[in-house]
Amino acid sequence: MLFGSVEEATEFWKSLWESEGPGYTSAKWLEEIRSAINERVPEPTDESLELSTEQASSVITKKRNWSAPGPDQIVTFWWNKVYCVHEGVAKSFQAIARSDREVPFWFTEGKTSLIPKAGEFSSENQRPITCLNTIYKWFTSCLLKPVDKHLNENGLMQGEQRGTMANCSGTIDNLLIDRMVCRDSQREHCNLSMHG
Repeated sequence: MLFGSVEEATEFWKSLWESEGPGYTSAKWLEEIRSAINERVPEPTDESLELSTEQASSVITKKRNWSAPGPDQIVTFWWNKVYCVHEGVAKSFQAIARSDREVPFWFTEGKTSLIPKAGEFSSENQRPITCLNTIYKWFTSCLLKPVDKHLNENGLMQGEQRGTMANCSGTIDNLLIDRMVCRDSQREHCNLSMHG
């Protein structure tokens, strides 16, 4: 899709990103996916989702203080400074992680903006970026260790998915692998040329 102006692009993205509601949650294919996942992936235990106040506090202190917030407009700096809420937040996160209920829509809400890339204005030169509520980013960061542990213990992560592994730069790893494959194929080609 090509846009003739900034206004046209803005209207297109607004219709997608600014509509209210959780989407079509009762789609048949969603149930099929849930069923397939439930057959393959064992449920994590409640013990694996234990979250102490210290762990939750440690996670939020590692985040950048002034990164762009979501619709809640609360930057990380304030979550870091209001220590008295950390215990309640940790307990709430643990309850959410253990619950089968859907989380409230406001919790996962984000604010999307179009960031123009260099060059002439076109639909291809627009990069949508979404700023999520800081509390939601904090929650998902707290889930990272127990989820990683669950994936590793049950052999659920493909080796090729290095981009999601801790202490691993998937892009750099993939570039190095590509480089080695290219070098090996060049050597093999040279060997075939010399012997054949």
